[in-house]
Amino acid sequence: MKGRLVTVLLIASMALSLGGCAAVGSTADDEVREFTAEVCENIIDGDYDFFEDNSVLDEEKDRDVDDNLDVFYDNYMWSATQKDISDYIVSTLEYDIDYNSAYASHARKAGEIDVYFTYVDYLRLYKSGQAHDIDEYYSMLKKYDQTCEKKVHITFTMNRRHWLLADYEKIFIDLFTWKDFHFDFSPDYSTKITGTEWEHWGDGVGSTYTNSYYMQLSIYTSDSANFAKDTYYQVYFKDKMIFEGDIYDGGMGYCYAVLYSDLTNDYDYFEEGDYTFIVYDFNDQVLLTEVAHVERDTSSSGYSTGIGSSYYGSHEFAYYISSCGFYDLTDSFVDFDIWYDYIPSKYKIYFCLYDTNGDLKYTSNVLTVSTSSQYIELCANLDDTEFDTMYDLSKIEVYGDNGELVLSYTI
Repeated sequence: MKGRLVTVLLIASMALSLGGCAAVGSTADDEVREFTAEVCENIIDGDYDFFEDNSVLDEEKDRDVDDNLDVFYDNYMWSATQKDISDYIVSTLEYDIDYNSAYASHARKAGEIDVYFTYVDYLRLYKSGQAHDIDEYYSMLKKYDQTCEKKVHITFTMNRRHWLLADYEKIFIDLFTWKDFHFDFSPDYSTKITGTEWEHWGDGVGSTYTNSYYMQLSIYTSDSANFAKDTYYQVYFKDKMIFEGDIYDGGMGYCYAVLYSDLTNDYDYFEEGDYTFIVYDFNDQVLLTEVAHVERDTSSSGYSTGIGSSYYGSHEFAYYISSCGFYDLTDSFVDFDIWYDYIPSKYKIYFCLYDTNGDLKYTSNVLTVSTSSQYIELCANLDDTEFDTMYDLSKIEVYGDNGELVLSYTI
């Protein structure tokens, strides 16, 4: 590299180095430029003695520079291949000193400079997902020709007539970023997927949903537990990502990704259009892409449930309801059931009954929706109301205890 060649020539021409520390020359800036070249060469060579002799050392922290730099040059907890990877990355290091950035002052006894290091772009290769185990990755890395650049800011302090590194350890922390990187590899899960299916709780067929609050993409795989652990998904609508989350393990050979309508419509039905589910492994490689189409049926206020139709309000509980309808409706008794999926907390609700004129005839006590069940029964004795017969009943409305509408069901 050009900067490196210039540095070597500069050292040869000035010949000012004394015992590993730059002697005072014509200007302070020139001195730190020369010293920086020595620093860079010894970073690459891994010369512990240089950093011990040419650094400001903390008596408590830096008594053993060898131990501190062992963390960067060698790690006894690593596998042999991990050590080989680190050694290879170091072997590709080159540097270019930004001489114009040098600033130093004898009076202030301080200096600084920027150095640009280049090395094999280990991270880009890793994220490409081409390797599925560490040995394969190391083999590819040695043939990889893409490089990356890292700016390292070096600071100096002057002790008597010699420049010293003010914080030698920070140089390695900023530069040797691969030392903190975990080379975890994901198997090719795309080969483990055996099928997909769109699940429905309401109207819809196949990948088409009609008047829906909830959609689920089930993924059948030969390794559901690990698939769920190592993957995540994103959902796009109108070319915008509207959700990102982890894949759920459903057990028995399948996983699933879900979407709730409150993300886009505040507990109303999903907007019409295409919803694209994209599943990735933890290397950000696309494993599958599936598209669901949503339609809205405006001919009805809701979906049909037996003898009437329902409309959902904005109360949070409505978000989890899967179906509802009358279980029993006689001259003397009303039993209206609400079925729901898992709910995160208990909800307090009450219901109202209206006659054919739209007049309120009955208001229940406050009821508790349990997290341990999947449905709740809303019951009333018509004998206790002003209704003459069930035929005078036209509508039931359910509210949260704060008065927010959960649902309205019209006969």
